[in-house]
Amino acid sequence: MLDAFYLTEDDFGFPSGFYRYVPPSHPKRSRRLEDGGELYMLAVRGSSRAHLEAAQPIGTRYDVEWVRIEDPDPTFAMAGRRPTTTNDEAIHAVAEQGWAQGAAYFARNEGAAYDRGTVYFTSTQGGGSPVEWEPGDPTVPDGFGNGFGQIWAYHTAEQQLELVYQSPGKNVLDLPDNLTTSKRGTVIICEDSTEGNWLRGLSRDGELFDIAQNRIGSGDDEFAGSTFSRDGRTLFVNIQSSKGLSLAIWGPWGRIGV
Repeated sequence: MLDAFYLTEDDFGFPSGFYRYVPPSHPKRSRRLEDGGELYMLAVRGSSRAHLEAAQPIGTRYDVEWVRIEDPDPTFAMAGRRPTTTNDEAIHAVAEQGWAQGAAYFARNEGAAYDRGTVYFTSTQGGGSPVEWEPGDPTVPDGFGNGFGQIWAYHTAEQQLELVYQSPGKNVLDLPDNLTTSKRGTVIICEDSTEGNWLRGLSRDGELFDIAQNRIGSGDDEFAGSTFSRDGRTLFVNIQSSKGLSLAIWGPWGRIGV
C-alpha cells in the first residue's frame, strides 16, 4: 500500500473531519508529494456520522473505515466575477461529501503528529455534551464542541481510533492545539486558552503533567508549532500573537518524564 498522509480540519462553527490522502505514486520513489491522488474521510464502522466530539471513556476504541471524497476540488457557481456560493457552503463542500457517507464528527481537529505507527491529533473543543446538529443546518450556536479537549490516536496498522485523553476541566487541560512526540513516546501538547497557557506532557500510560507555563505578557498568547530536533534533545516551540517568539528548550528530558 502506498504511504498515506493524514490531515486535520479546524472548523470552528461546524463539525470537523479527519482525512487521509493517498498520493498517486510513492513519495520516496518520486521524491515529491504529487497531486492527483485520492482523499478519504474517517468514519466509524457501523455508526453513521458518529458524534466523536461527545464525552466518552478514555481508552474507547473504534474500528474505522475511510469514505472516499469524490470531488476534493469542487468548482463553484459564479455570477460574473462573483461566486454565488456562500462561505459556509464553500468550506463544507468537501466535508459534506464525507458526512453524506457517514463520516464522523469531531470538534476542531488541530495538531497532528506521527510516532511509531500511530497518528496523534487533538480535538480542541471535544469532550463535552454532543452537539445537536445535522447536515444542512446553516448555523451552530456558539460553535461546535462543548468540551475542553480530547487527544486521539489513530493506529494505522489496526485501523483503529483510540481516545487516549479527555480533559475533565479547563484547569487540567484547556483547549489543546498543536502537539508533537518525544523519543520516549510522550505527547507534548500546546494549549490555546484565553486564561493562561501551558505546555503539557501526556505519558504513554495516560498521565498528564505540566512542562512550562507562558508567563510572558498577559499569558493568553498560545503556544504553537512544537517540534523536537532530530536528536530529541531540543524542543522548539512558538508563542503566537503579541510577542511572536520562537523558543528552544533543552533537557535532559528524562528527568521530568518527557
